Amino acid sequence: MNDKSLETVITARNRSILLSLYEGPKRSDTLCTASGMDIIEFLSSIESLEKHDLVAKEEDIYRLNDMGKAVIEESDHDLCTGKLVENVSDYWQSRNLDFIPPHLLGRLHEIDICNVLKPPLPDIFDHNKEAHEAFKSSKSFDMIAVSMRPNFPDLFREMINRRVNLSIIFDPRFYDKLIVDNPEVLREFIGNRQVRLYRYPKDISFVSLKLSESCMVLQSLIKEGAYDYTQLLSCNPTTVAWAKELFEYYLKDSVPITEIK
Repeated sequence: MNDKSLETVITARNRSILLSLYEGPKRSDTLCTASGMDIIEFLSSIESLEKHDLVAKEEDIYRLNDMGKAVIEESDHDLCTGKLVENVSDYWQSRNLDFIPPHLLGRLHEIDICNVLKPPLPDIFDHNKEAHEAFKSSKSFDMIAVSMRPNFPDLFREMINRRVNLSIIFDPRFYDKLIVDNPEVLREFIGNRQVRLYRYPKDISFVSLKLSESCMVLQSLIKEGAYDYTQLLSCNPTTVAWAKELFEYYLKDSVPITEIK
């Protein structure tokens, strides 16, 4: 990644390129003409935008990628582009954003990064103790899961014993694995009045979202589809509200699990 920050890349000229591409993909000669730049200025600008993952090129056609769309949609809502850049430049640029629906992708600036945590190698299978303490003290706990820590049953039981209500959405691949590996654990939670389990009908393209009224932990994939154990932790109210909308987006298409078939 280019060491120059995104703030220096979103110049008036570069923003004009992004705005033009927001209308739809364009050939390089058309885009150059629309920008009002000479060819040398245009090539310098478009190269900078490519390096910062704001635009992509396929043959001779340029298009906006997810980050470029988010920058434009952010500014279209009369919000500060600088804030969006500041919040996402160290994290979101390397992430696969396919799991975020368009209406939330355009509000990516609402993610206020309090902590980006990457545990040391010996701790990669440990749960986030700070977040778990916050979850145990909450009234509700929501989760979307493609995978879970090996000790997840004990963590769930701790929250249940503290009278926390749990709503868990499983990726279908992970749910099928649980049926084989942990059917008794599933039955235990299905039979608990404080727990609601759901199966999402399609494969989910991130690792997990954990959410209470006051805290959020998100684990996503990098663009190559790999998992690097990084956790995004935030207790900012705006971020938590954004994450709640993401949970509800997946919940509306999820099927309640009332028995193991």
